[in-house]
Amino acid sequence: MRWTAKGTVMRLAVVLALALGASADFKASTRRAGGVRAPSAVGRSPPRVATAASPFTSKASPFSRKARTLEKQLRSLSLTEDAVAALLSTRAGSLDEIAALSDDALVAAGVPRKSWSTARAGAALLLSEKAEGIEIVALPSAFGPAAVAVRKGPRARAAAFAAANAAEAAMAAEAEKALEKAAAAPASAEEAEAEGAGDVEELAEVTVAAGEEALRLDQLLSARFPAMSRSYFASLCEQGLVTVGGQPAAKASKLRPGTSVSVQFAATEEMTCTPQRMDLDVLWEDDELLVLNKPAGMVVHPAPGNWAGTLVNGVLYRLQQQAAAAAAAGASAPPAELGSGDALTSTVVHRLDKGTTGAITFAKSGEAQRKVSALFAARQVSKHYLAIVVGDPGDAPREITHPIGRDKSNRLKMAVVAEADGGRAARSVVRKLACNGRFSLVSVEIFTGRTHQIRVHLRAEGLPVLGDEAYGSKQWNQLATKTHSVRRPLLHAHKLGFAHPTTGEQLAFEAPLPADLAALAQWIRQTPGATSKTAGGDDE
Repeated sequence: MRWTAKGTVMRLAVVLALALGASADFKASTRRAGGVRAPSAVGRSPPRVATAASPFTSKASPFSRKARTLEKQLRSLSLTEDAVAALLSTRAGSLDEIAALSDDALVAAGVPRKSWSTARAGAALLLSEKAEGIEIVALPSAFGPAAVAVRKGPRARAAAFAAANAAEAAMAAEAEKALEKAAAAPASAEEAEAEGAGDVEELAEVTVAAGEEALRLDQLLSARFPAMSRSYFASLCEQGLVTVGGQPAAKASKLRPGTSVSVQFAATEEMTCTPQRMDLDVLWEDDELLVLNKPAGMVVHPAPGNWAGTLVNGVLYRLQQQAAAAAAAGASAPPAELGSGDALTSTVVHRLDKGTTGAITFAKSGEAQRKVSALFAARQVSKHYLAIVVGDPGDAPREITHPIGRDKSNRLKMAVVAEADGGRAARSVVRKLACNGRFSLVSVEIFTGRTHQIRVHLRAEGLPVLGDEAYGSKQWNQLATKTHSVRRPLLHAHKLGFAHPTTGEQLAFEAPLPADLAALAQWIRQTPGATSKTAGGDDE
């Protein structure tokens, strides 16, 4: 067989093409398996974002000619159409900007919470693929952000790694300083009222009917809730607890038919409270304070729908009995407010939701109430909860700092809301105590006192409280009801600590677990393969 020069060249071209194709197939299979090659440049390794089972690996190379735009790169991460559209609405022009979007920016853009981790981890993975030598350069486009792939050299890659690591360290340091500053700063007047007097739990929503547009706002509410006067609702308006169309409204506001009005009922001196005899589970008591173990299903104070049978009704009866016994023994007269209509404002220090159990404090006088409320306002109270959640929070403590505000689609609920849209700063730290792969027993320490804070934060992290009808998983709640008779949110105020308002002695209270939560916690621990540990003494 004769070999010509032309034929030899053609054969070598075919062999080279096959070799390049095999190399490309190997790289593609490596990426599909989740592996990321280390850069050839001397320097730091790529971000640790890809694992052998990474769910964020793109379906196809996002840098091919068919996927050069940022939109197509996001679609390669299996994000929903709504999530992709919301991310593009942030005007982020590159993967770096997508990965660096803050929680507030994601909330403001309407990005679904369940897509946050996918978008961030996926963008980081694509960035690590860029580190192999491909750089995305943004180009102006009349149809939105576009990009082209440009090959980078070893020195450029090393410089990019150094810049990325420096920026990440700077952002982490800045975030840490912001958290320390927020924790050390005293609460504002508005926050002091919410945290010191307890979060407002009772909320009602009414719709203005035809013919009611001639009424002022306070007149409308007193007509709808005849047990309360116009002056009561005028007081709520002054506190910003009445909104019309989602905005705080004055008592003289004019209304239109079909307008939605939300009312947060707060304890005021006008609210009367009838003493009722009931068995109270007392954890600790002295002349100024009363600490109880609240049972599930009991409301803290009277409000529309719950004018009797509340904890305050029972507390007032106990205080009156003690006052009568002291008077019979020749002791000094009891404080005047104990027998008057302002018992609510002089006894309630903080609140727990109706379904929540555990430690709760009441004051025996207006002076004691003001002092302890000041401790809550100054964030000088230690609050630890126990909860059963769906999912596994991981072994490391998880800090949650999502701001919380009223849910725009349902004013009766709370949600993660950007501070620019009215959300208020909130901070919780979650620690896993036991997990069987499906459910977990967790300890939650809260540093602020937002309404439904724990339930909203855990839901936002994909760890809904079991049994929570408002913020939980309907499917898991139904299963838990059938298998374990769960009929309320499994959330318990386990530990409470603060300085005595008069003596300054550091007080610490611990409420024993209720039967339903204790039984499920034991079941989780006894499940084969379950993990269990004690975190900071928060275990049973």
